[in-house]
Amino acid sequence: MHSRRRPLRASVIVVAATLVAVLGTASAAHADPVYPSWDDVLAARASEAATAREIARVQDFIDDLEAEATALSVDALEKGEAYNQAAEALATATSKAESLQAEADAATAAAEESASQAGQLVSQLVRTGGGNITVQLLVNSSDADDLLSQLGTMSKLTEQSARVLRQAETDRNTAQALTDQATIARTGREELAAEAEAVLAEANAAAAEAEERIAAQTVTADNLTAQLSALTGSAEAAQQGYLNGVAFEAAQRAAEEAAQNAANPPAATPAPTTPDAPGAETPDAGTPTPSASPTPSAEPVPETPVVTPPVVVAPPVVVAPPVVVAPPVVVAPPVAVPGTSGTVAAAIAFAVAQLGEPYEFGGAGPGSWDCSGLTKTSYGSAGVYIGSHGVTSQYNTMSAAGKLVPVDQRAAGDLLFYGNGSGLYHVTIYIGNGQMIEAPRPGVAVRIVGVRGADLQSYAGRPV
Repeated sequence: MHSRRRPLRASVIVVAATLVAVLGTASAAHADPVYPSWDDVLAARASEAATAREIARVQDFIDDLEAEATALSVDALEKGEAYNQAAEALATATSKAESLQAEADAATAAAEESASQAGQLVSQLVRTGGGNITVQLLVNSSDADDLLSQLGTMSKLTEQSARVLRQAETDRNTAQALTDQATIARTGREELAAEAEAVLAEANAAAAEAEERIAAQTVTADNLTAQLSALTGSAEAAQQGYLNGVAFEAAQRAAEEAAQNAANPPAATPAPTTPDAPGAETPDAGTPTPSASPTPSAEPVPETPVVTPPVVVAPPVVVAPPVVVAPPVVVAPPVAVPGTSGTVAAAIAFAVAQLGEPYEFGGAGPGSWDCSGLTKTSYGSAGVYIGSHGVTSQYNTMSAAGKLVPVDQRAAGDLLFYGNGSGLYHVTIYIGNGQMIEAPRPGVAVRIVGVRGADLQSYAGRPV
């Protein structure tokens, strides 16, 4: 091998860097390129074999990072669903407290009116002489008919008075009972409000932690992926460089030999001649004529042999298949699915119009969304009620209405539910062609993605 070849280091990354440097050197004027030797190729192959094990280990680490990121996201979504349920309970309690307070206010007003009527009645009785009305009627009556008439009036007055007093008493008790219930409802509402606030704070904290850790893991995964790309295929590059070097040296030798042959051509051999000597003396007849010595021919110049460079057959290289990292899928806008109703199309169109808007716990638009807020408002815009703001509520609403279908029979517009042993935590709208639109998780905007199989529930909701 030529001395200008430099040995390859064991590190595959250094091999790649060396090849880059080699290519740069080859482009310089009047400089011979430096190619790797076969030893370099063997070293690269050995390094690649060792690297294959490292690639598997790194890929496992990337998979672990992705699994941890998924777990963090699910934890945040579960806390978000807990907040939605707490918020729903708070809304119910608020409505009940307000209703009870309205009833208490009405009962209090009625009790005050009854008390006023009772007060007027008592005043009238006092003006007529106090409590002994019967004696006054007997004394002041001029005849029997007048007495009977006044006795009848007294009887009616007494009955009316009793009725007024009873109504006043009933209204007062009703007003007090409703006021007490309204007070209890307000207290319960305040407790639920505090609970919902605490759950929301917990969900936001989990989301912030998940975002931070996922961001760090994404950087790590990207770096590892770049390392995999750099490591894979370096042995092939080294072998190709070696073969290029062999071809370059063969061409260089041929050029040198051609130049040498052109500078030193072989000498020509002169032809023998017999001189014509007119007027030369003729030797005597008896004088023997010496025989002419043979003219020595020129010594042949040996031809310069043309050296054919040996054909170097590189041993086969068994290269591990490279790890292919799939590029991010760019999803085209959804195409209208034939057969969908106008209501479903309207709900999907509303959801698609929110693409790119941020995620927020409890978000139901405009401008920010969580998963159930997006589904609820999308169908609400089409005039369809699918349940309150919560994954569990929407699933239960579909179930109670008999609108659950096997998920493998899903159609555009169906609600896809995700959950685990802890309960339901996510809902999306299926838009056909294996895709769904969702408000995925904190830190990720409304998007269209392929349907995920993990944690997908066995039944989908079909609102229409």
